[in-house]
Amino acid sequence: MTKQKSDMRDAKKFIGRIEEALQGIHGPDQACIAQAGIRVVDTLLRKNTDYGSSAWTQPLLAPDLTPEQGMRTRMSDKVSRLNGLLGGKHAQVEESVTDTFLDLAGYSILYVAYGIREADGKQELERGPRGGFRDYV
Repeated sequence: MTKQKSDMRDAKKFIGRIEEALQGIHGPDQACIAQAGIRVVDTLLRKNTDYGSSAWTQPLLAPDLTPEQGMRTRMSDKVSRLNGLLGGKHAQVEESVTDTFLDLAGYSILYVAYGIREADGKQELERGPRGGFRDYV
């Protein structure tokens, strides 16, 4: 079986699992998880239409950073924002704690998706020493 056919078969399996979760077949918790995941993916797809794949390129204002380092920097900014918001700091910008967590989840997905794109042609992603995906730069 080709990688493309295998990927499509996996995608259909994942979508079927998400549909079941949304229908509440496996309980309300899985329905909530599926709704949140779909919300993140929908936002990523819409932003990708607007911005292109800018998260996967060297940052224009920081050309010494790799795309992965750029994404991790954006994630660090979000974690700093969460620390402030959760620590009682009054937000100067209209971005809720939930919005910030959604952005962080989005950057996590972008990071993994970048690894998949860079590993294209490999049977499966290489795992790092702690089980995470290796950087592909």
